[in-house]
Amino acid sequence: MGRTLSVIRRLGDGSVAYGELRRDYLWGDVEVLPADMRFCVVARDGRVLFCPDPALAATRGATVLAGRDGDLLTADWDLFLRSRFGVPDLRIVAAEPAENAFAALASFKRIFPQTLALALALALLAGLVQIRRSHLPLQVLVDAMDALSRGRFDGRVELDTRDEYSRLATAVNTTAAALGRQFRALTVLSEIDRRILHAEAAEPVVEWALPAVSDLAGCDAAAAVLA
Repeated sequence: MGRTLSVIRRLGDGSVAYGELRRDYLWGDVEVLPADMRFCVVARDGRVLFCPDPALAATRGATVLAGRDGDLLTADWDLFLRSRFGVPDLRIVAAEPAENAFAALASFKRIFPQTLALALALALLAGLVQIRRSHLPLQVLVDAMDALSRGRFDGRVELDTRDEYSRLATAVNTTAAALGRQFRALTVLSEIDRRILHAEAAEPVVEWALPAVSDLAGCDAAAAVLA
């Protein structure tokens, strides 16, 4: 369905030029439009300028229209012409089968549960991996502190995480080294006291103490002078 559109213009010599617009040039060939798509052109006063299906011309906004071959999804928008051509705007109505329009939504509904389940599984796996990575340094530090509580000061915590765990491991190692030196010193002093109490002379005590003092002081040799 369509109307014949005419163009009338008064020329400079007072004559009037009249012409009719070719419909196939103005609206195009309906046969080459996208499959199952329908378009209508309606003037602001309600006149239908072009519409293969007259029922579509009266539709407003996005709506579903019952047709002979099934439901149609329709939408309209204004074609602004006044600012450029000085004529009233036109309303363009487009329609396509609702089944085609909602095909993507139907496909989305089918794959959405599987996609959601996969996304949740991946998020859970990533969370478990991240938690394991964060808890592993903590477990190493806990084991190091447990070793310290049992008097094992020679162990070292090796963490190359370059974060707070790494700095905490360095602090644990420093503390363990300091406690180890102190406990060795106390052990040596306690053993010296015991040997002094049971020794008949000072020389055996000094001979035993010199290597221990050298080790505690971190020097190559130690000597003692007996008066």
